[in-house]
Amino acid sequence: MFKDHGIRGPYRGITATALRDTAFGVYFVTAAAILRYFAPSPLPSNHSAELISEAGSRALSHSLHVQMLSGGIAGVTSWLATYPFDVIKAHIQSTHSTEGDKPFSITRSTFRKIYSLGGPNVFY
Repeated sequence: MFKDHGIRGPYRGITATALRDTAFGVYFVTAAAILRYFAPSPLPSNHSAELISEAGSRALSHSLHVQMLSGGIAGVTSWLATYPFDVIKAHIQSTHSTEGDKPFSITRSTFRKIYSLGGPNVFY
């Protein structure tokens, strides 16, 4: 790696990797939204302090199937958002470009080249 790319070799694709890892925030947002949607509603109460306390204690009591559903949907959603960046990263890291031809040298040019070869479906 150092012989072919020098000190920059281990960092090839670092931008695409960072974008992919940052996009995994979609997982947490989706899981939280689904858990909030299926949260058990607190029982009616006349005192707001009791209502807040009861809502806080019941917010963590989701059934196993709701937890599995939220994790599964969040996982699929996050991979739909991050997989294109993973494809770009893999192209950057797995190709050996010469000095004159560098279509896979940076994230932007790699995206353009991959898109021109197969359109949006090539990312999935």
